[in-house]
Amino acid sequence: MSAVKRKLKTLSLAEKLEVLQAAKSCKKEKDVAEQFGLPMSTLSTIIKNESDIMKKIQNGQSLSCKRQRIAEFPGLEECSLKWFEQCRSQNISVSGLCYKKMQKYT
Repeated sequence: MSAVKRKLKTLSLAEKLEVLQAAKSCKKEKDVAEQFGLPMSTLSTIIKNESDIMKKIQNGQSLSCKRQRIAEFPGLEECSLKWFEQCRSQNISVSGLCYKKMQKYT
């Protein structure tokens, strides 16, 4: 007997916002979960993380973003971005190889 695995569904911020609004207006969470095709555990996680979702929206994060990627070395990322912007402002073309060499020296 093999169990059928359900397909994982990653929601964007806009979809999570819709789920939150539906959960507030609807009386039963089970109805909301069925409406969006979500398991109850996912729905309760979205409701639990409502404040984090609202903060991301207020901070201007893209509503189509499904996953947030946090830099492992934020200082290095900031320096690399600044270097890249300076090169582009001076019309210097930056290739992948050039960028790798720059990171090697930082």
